[in-house]
Amino acid sequence: MQAPKIPDHVPADLVSKEIWYGRKDSLGDPNAGLLPFFQGPRVFYVPANNRNPYGTWVLTRFDDIRSAFMDTEHFTSEHIAGFN
Repeated sequence: MQAPKIPDHVPADLVSKEIWYGRKDSLGDPNAGLLPFFQGPRVFYVPANNRNPYGTWVLTRFDDIRSAFMDTEHFTSEHIAGFN
């Protein structure tokens, strides 16, 4: 399998190598399975994959998420992936 192409503007240290779609903890809780991501960087990039052909920036802090939702000049819901 060929490695996904990372856009030139994405810093290498912000590219997630973890699969975050469908994660669950040992008891099957999908929210708890995402906890490690929220203890890491404020933002990270998930490369294009079989679930998302575009690649995705993921915001992990409430204030950043709220700001993105309110700023329709710089952020879009086009190609939105949604949640499991």
